[in-house]
Amino acid sequence: MNNMKHTPSPWTIDDFGCVCGSGKVVAAPYDLRDDETGEEQEANARLIAAAPDLLEWLEELVMQCSTLSHDAAAQISPLTLQQCRAAIAKATNL
Repeated sequence: MNNMKHTPSPWTIDDFGCVCGSGKVVAAPYDLRDDETGEEQEANARLIAAAPDLLEWLEELVMQCSTLSHDAAAQISPLTLQQCRAAIAKATNL
């Protein structure tokens, strides 16, 4: 399912923002808004750095759910799967 168009992970955080393994800055959440605290900027940076992994794991979860037996699949909320698919679509623009 991975139609990756984003910079490959892992992404980490340094003084410039979120960077990929080659050192390329993929997002700079620092100093974007004057009303953000340093703590809020750091939290935003951590979330951005985790995004590629979160997307990959969410795609894997949805794929595994599609292979479950009918009885096992009945234990998963249809709304939860719908929300997972919507989050994947939001991240991948599909």
